[in-house]
Amino acid sequence: IRNELGLTKLPILAMTANAMEGDRQLALAAGMNDHIAKPLNITTMFSTMAKWFAPVAASGTGEFAATAELRSSIDLPHIAGLDAEHGLRCTMHQPELYRRMLRKFMLSNKNIIGELEQSLRQQDYALLGRLAHTLKGNAGTIGALPLADVAAEIEKQLQHAEETALIADQILRTEQLLNPLLLELEQFFAEAQPKTSTPQLNLPHYDWTVQLRQLLTLLENCDTSAIAEVEALEQLPLSNAQFHQLDQLKQLISGFQFENAEQLLQSILAEHHH
Repeated sequence: IRNELGLTKLPILAMTANAMEGDRQLALAAGMNDHIAKPLNITTMFSTMAKWFAPVAASGTGEFAATAELRSSIDLPHIAGLDAEHGLRCTMHQPELYRRMLRKFMLSNKNIIGELEQSLRQQDYALLGRLAHTLKGNAGTIGALPLADVAAEIEKQLQHAEETALIADQILRTEQLLNPLLLELEQFFAEAQPKTSTPQLNLPHYDWTVQLRQLLTLLENCDTSAIAEVEALEQLPLSNAQFHQLDQLKQLISGFQFENAEQLLQSILAEHHH
């Protein structure tokens, strides 16, 4: 890369899924300047990047430290096997971002056990490894550390070509940790749902075309401000049917499923025009 660009001093950082010292040494031996391991700790990531890309130390660290305790006191789930403090550290002590990551984890892992089992039955070990690897990283980032450990063990078993029965055993242990976590998260988000999200009276249909088109533009550009935009739509005098559509949009967008939300939004707009 440096030769092609003619930039001999270009800083290049490696990002790997493993935090082992061997991975760091391999990256440095390949010519990388530094190494960032996953699951990501955002504070560590930015501080590592700043060493190479920022000539002046980042400002505002005092303010961050002063507000971290206040931010972390905002309502968060208390679930066995979920270290919320670890999750907050990975999101720079931003509770709202952490909650969004928890929701995304909940929505994207409802079928993961079935996918793990199916890939094992079909002896698709490459897929099984990718699924376990992704689960390990995502679980580690949100603070589900015991779950991340069992997913990591599946990866190790595959690397050492362990017997199928042993891998199936580990998938079962994964299920035993994952299912209660998903149930607790569903309960947490159900209880956190604003009581005002459904109107008391069924109002007539409201023309929200302009607002929906603005939201669609944000989704098409993968702009995360779509999350705040969809929440602002709650203030509109919507009918019951529209509130139901809005709830579906909120679930998809807050789970970062922007493509699915975009498809739903387009169907709502098409339905309105008919």
